Amino acid sequence: MRRRLLLLVGVPLVLTVTACTRGRVNDAGVYCDELRTNEPLLVDDITNELDIAPRISLYERLRDGAPLEIEEDWQEVIDLVNAAAAVDLTDQAAVLAVQDQAFSTARSAQAIVDQAQRVCGIALPVVGQLAPPAVTIVPPPTTTTIPDAAPAAT
Repeated sequence: MRRRLLLLVGVPLVLTVTACTRGRVNDAGVYCDELRTNEPLLVDDITNELDIAPRISLYERLRDGAPLEIEEDWQEVIDLVNAAAAVDLTDQAAVLAVQDQAFSTARSAQAIVDQAQRVCGIALPVVGQLAPPAVTIVPPPTTTTIPDAAPAAT
């Protein structure tokens, strides 16, 4: 009886440890190498539909090799890209829902950026950092015209 009890107690522990790692070892060195190799893709925008599938595939590889602390953050980014790719642009409510999802995913994306800097020494762009708008300042004309003087009253 005691042997069965020990066996039954050990099974959940093994399942718990296996579930936490999903049966794989997350190697920070391999993950950092993968980030370095794919850094150009990570900083480039997705500009057309042909960019979506390869980018999601890359994000999934990174998620699968990521340290457990940011694995769920990668999943949120993947979910956002999938949602954005599938949204009906004529459905205003759906577009707003994806925008809301983007705002809520920013925290996860920033966690990925912070971890890449802290653990791998890779400086990915800060999430939400936008380039300042281009402003053209037009100076006022340098010559002024003086209106004709009114005739003197007599």
